[in-house]
Amino acid sequence: MGGHFLHPRPNLSMRHLLGGLSFLLIGLPLLAQPRAERIFVNGVVWTGVPGQPVAQALAVGRGTIRSVGSNDLVRGLADARTEVIDLGGCLVVPGFNDAHWHLQTRERADLSGAGSVEEIRRRLVAFAKENPTGWIEGNGWVYTDFPDRIPDRKYFDDLFPSRPVYLTERDGHMGVANSRALALAGVREATPDPENGRIERDPSGRLTGELKEYAEDLVRRHIPPSGPDEILRTIRHVTDRAASYGLTSLQIASAVEPAALRATEGLAARGRLKTRLRIAVVLEKRPSPASLRRQVALGDRYPGPMIKFGIAK
Repeated sequence: MGGHFLHPRPNLSMRHLLGGLSFLLIGLPLLAQPRAERIFVNGVVWTGVPGQPVAQALAVGRGTIRSVGSNDLVRGLADARTEVIDLGGCLVVPGFNDAHWHLQTRERADLSGAGSVEEIRRRLVAFAKENPTGWIEGNGWVYTDFPDRIPDRKYFDDLFPSRPVYLTERDGHMGVANSRALALAGVREATPDPENGRIERDPSGRLTGELKEYAEDLVRRHIPPSGPDEILRTIRHVTDRAASYGLTSLQIASAVEPAALRATEGLAARGRLKTRLRIAVVLEKRPSPASLRRQVALGDRYPGPMIKFGIAK
């Protein structure tokens, strides 16, 4: 989702701009307010106001928009302490919400947009050099990255004969493991498919390494849990990246483990969480009274605005 900010004269980084734009502009009155901490001038600011759909500039302070209007109007709110940012003709639009997001808590090779198995291999080798021990994980491949659209462990066994590899497909419902990972998990040709899952095999019965739906758990449960430092580092990295794309709020469509929730809460408390998170609880068919009380307690403890519960997955 990299097209959220359009800049005819691209001289402003999205990350710089987003430092002051984690808010909505829709329907904002064009009224002067007290001194601004930061002003943006010489832009095309979409306001959402009938009859005045665009403006030249905006001013922000204490996390809110103080004014939207002409350059002169907005400059009038600045003083010697105000940061002035020249948009250079950039189009400024509201922050975006991603309605289906999974909060990553592990360091993984980014395989999105690879386009070929050769590029996947190259990225994994680079990742392995930076992470010389333990499991090699990756995320973001698609079927068209592989010859004949068939993921296969053979593409990774030669690179990592002694290190386990597990790579998750873009939507998270499939993954491919190398031979070492399958061996550690005890997955063999004779292993039956689990309920609601599938272990892929080629026409000869040989395991390809691809695991679908609940079959992924056969390998995933053998991956050691992340430590608190890795969890904190990863959550900060992925939320910063989301913000760089113009995403200012995310709906987390999966349960968040207690360690990850603590890390996220810590980032929010220190003002380092750049996106608002609305987190799902697991939908249970027959929830017990104790389970319902825990879910209600989460909603009470995290009412927002940065962290909030209130949806189920």
